[in-house]
Amino acid sequence: MGKLPNRLDAAIDAAKKQLELRECADFLSEDERRYLYDHDGKICAVVEGNGYIDGINSRMAEFISNNKIRTYECLKAHNIKHPETYSLQDLSETGKFVASVNWARYFGNKVGYPLIAKPNQGSHSMGIKLIENYNDLVRYISEYSEFTEDLIIQQYIPGPEYKIVLFDCDIVVAYKKTSDDPIKPYSRGETEEIKYISPEMEEHLIQAASSLDLNYCSIDIKTPTLSKFDAENTYILELNCHPGIHFMLHEKGPHFVRELYKKLLMDVISKCKIVQS
Repeated sequence: MGKLPNRLDAAIDAAKKQLELRECADFLSEDERRYLYDHDGKICAVVEGNGYIDGINSRMAEFISNNKIRTYECLKAHNIKHPETYSLQDLSETGKFVASVNWARYFGNKVGYPLIAKPNQGSHSMGIKLIENYNDLVRYISEYSEFTEDLIIQQYIPGPEYKIVLFDCDIVVAYKKTSDDPIKPYSRGETEEIKYISPEMEEHLIQAASSLDLNYCSIDIKTPTLSKFDAENTYILELNCHPGIHFMLHEKGPHFVRELYKKLLMDVISKCKIVQS
C-alpha cells in the first residue's frame, strides 16, 4: 500500500493480526482500499487509502459533515453555538455571483473584519483564508468561485483553538493549537496535548458529534479553556468524520494508533456496519 505511511500501514497490520483478520491481495482495488476478511471469507472491514474505515460513521453522517453548510444547520438546530456564517451558493450563475458579493459585503460590515473564508467542502485547512477587508473578500470570492460553486464567509473568533477526537462518546485525544497563525493547520511541534476536559465540556462535545450522528470524528473548537465550559465563548468551528490519523501517528506514536484501530475495526465488525460498493 504505497500511499500509506509505513507506520500507519504497520499499525493497521498489527491490529488486523491481533483481531485474526486476513487480507486478500486479489481483491485490492485501484483506489487503494484494503479488504479485510474473517475466517468464513466474508468482508468484515474495508480501509480506505487514507486510513479511514468504511462504516465507522453512517453515510448520512459523512454526507452532512463533509458539507459545512449542512453541518452548521445541524448545529443550529441543536442550539450549539458556532461562528456566525454566511454561505455563498451557486456562484457559477452570474446573477447569483453579483448578489452574493453584495450580501457578503453586508455580512462583513455586520460582524466586522477580519473574516474567515473557506470552501463549503474540504479539509486540512485547504482554501481557508483570513479576510482583512472588503477588497480581500472580493478577490477571494472571484478566485475560488472558479473552482467551487459554494463558499462560506464566517465570523472570526479570536482565542485558543483545540482539536478533540471522539469515538463512541469517549474522548480519544485532545490538543491545543499553539501556533499564532489563525488559519495554519495543526502541525507537529505546534500542539499541546490536553489531559483534562471538564465533564460539562465533554458533554458539549459529545452533543456536537451527536447532532450529526457521528460515531467517530474530530471537532475543532474555539474556547478559553477545556477545563470548564464557557457557554458564551465556546464555538464549534468544524466536525470532521475523517480525523487525521497521520497527525496522531506523529504525536502519539504507532502503538496508540494500533490500539485505536483495534477499537474502530471491532466496532465496525461487531455492528455489521460494512459499506460495500
